[in-house]
Amino acid sequence: MLDFYHNKLSNSFERFFNSEKSSSIALIFCTVVALLLANSSLNDNYLALWHYQLLGLTLEQWVNDGLMAIFFLLIGLELERELYVGELATSTINALHKFELVKQKG
Repeated sequence: MLDFYHNKLSNSFERFFNSEKSSSIALIFCTVVALLLANSSLNDNYLALWHYQLLGLTLEQWVNDGLMAIFFLLIGLELERELYVGELATSTINALHKFELVKQKG
């Protein structure tokens, strides 16, 4: 009986995290938690957390430098995918063909 609920919960959990909504829900949740912590009596502890040293850099520097680089890498990969096989592929190909025609005439 317990295995049935475990499998059902695991399947629901897996479907949720494979959906596109999961990342936006996680982002909204983290934003709300950060706002609550920053505006509560735990403000000093929250700010101290961001200035915690980890491998020579503060946690704030790790987020600003490391995670933002990964974020923009993923944005670039997603844009490249859209240009080659996504919704932007047909409009990009059409624009390139028109550019080639104009180039050949001139």
